Amino acid sequence: MWRVDPRTGKILGWKSGYGSITGLAFSDDGEMYVSQLLAGVVTKVSHGKRTNVKVPFPAGVAVDPYDGKVYVSAWSIADRDGTVLEGRKTPGGQVWKIIGF
Repeated sequence: MWRVDPRTGKILGWKSGYGSITGLAFSDDGEMYVSQLLAGVVTKVSHGKRTNVKVPFPAGVAVDPYDGKVYVSAWSIADRDGTVLEGRKTPGGQVWKIIGF
């Protein structure tokens, strides 16, 4: 993942160690949230420290600008009624609020 200045195109930094990124969001205080579909986690990066929360098949991630709560779509590969995966029916697509990050 690269951080680029949108005005100059200059590379400002980079982070590695992520796979299958499907969503990226920032809080007002600069914390970064990364959803990783195949890893099944949403990662919070704050002051260089990474914290993971397990979320099944996460896709989009967003931070509410008013209260800082983090929302992520879970089971994003499922249709509204769920999907059969490894012989078991999954829930349909959902939006989760992550608390305790």
